Amino acid sequence: MKRLTLASIYRNDHQLNDSQTNNPATLTKQTLDNKALLDNRVDFTGSSPVLIDNQPIDFLLDIIRDQCEFRVLNDRVWGLRYFVGSPYEQTLFVSFADCPATHPDILTYLPAQCDLHINEFINHPRKIVNAVFIETSQYEPTTEVIHYASYLVRDTASLAFDTLTRHSDRFVHVDGRGTVLLSPNRYHLQTFRMQVILLALAKAYLLATSSIVSELGECCEDFAPLRRLYKQAVIFNAKSYFACPVKVNRYDAYTLWQDIRKTMPIDDINNEIVQQVESIHRLLSEEEDAIQYQNELKISNRLGWMGIAIGALSLVSIFEITPHKVIEFVSSWWYVFF
Repeated sequence: MKRLTLASIYRNDHQLNDSQTNNPATLTKQTLDNKALLDNRVDFTGSSPVLIDNQPIDFLLDIIRDQCEFRVLNDRVWGLRYFVGSPYEQTLFVSFADCPATHPDILTYLPAQCDLHINEFINHPRKIVNAVFIETSQYEPTTEVIHYASYLVRDTASLAFDTLTRHSDRFVHVDGRGTVLLSPNRYHLQTFRMQVILLALAKAYLLATSSIVSELGECCEDFAPLRRLYKQAVIFNAKSYFACPVKVNRYDAYTLWQDIRKTMPIDDINNEIVQQVESIHRLLSEEEDAIQYQNELKISNRLGWMGIAIGALSLVSIFEITPHKVIEFVSSWWYVFF
């Protein structure tokens, strides 16, 4: 093993407001550390864009890329914003840690570099996933290397060689707890950074659908907010959700996304949520239409009976009706019909 790089992805529970930005206790880009990241004390102002192999991010579909903001907050932390401007906008932070292979105890060194103890490093409540890249000394990774990677992702040494997927000179494993990328080629550190952005996108999709589920539970019996939710969900799916959000001519990105998609039920969850919103919206629409129909029918019946009464009156006393009598008749029968 030549080098190990770990990326830990954390969710952001709230954005900075003006009072936090002006608060001297708030850590800025220059003094940002992982403790600040975990406390949500992060400001995007003055940060630089994330680059992959010294190039801007260009492997995502343009429609998705235009809704994202990827910033380098310092040399160890990225801030990633997905679906910017949408009701389901998600902000995630990525904390990077590197360890030289010569270090005697990687599992002690990495948490210390992140300013964290081992337990909160592995199991912090706001961390949603880990990703690890190891530049291996041999073409095929050894059991020791796989166990190192497994522990950092799963907190156990449960991964084995036969659980890895081979893509040319890299070996990959993806599951709900994180990703592993092993390769003797140092260039794949750039592939790993691409993988981190895609893994964070997958998590952002799941967090967005979770928000829709929460809103659905709150308004499933109230038509007005349900109609708003239905519109928002339809627009989000049309504009922001894609089964393949990467350009198919970018082979590395495409295969990375397919690995993620196979093991994370993003499509199934999204389709189920959309169907639930549509079903409830359809049911309440039918109920609203039925109520409106009944009201219109009552008004129509009342007007019909009134017309019959006026017609009968006109036949009996056609020659005796005066404007005064018509007004007197309508006043007398108004409360009967209405």
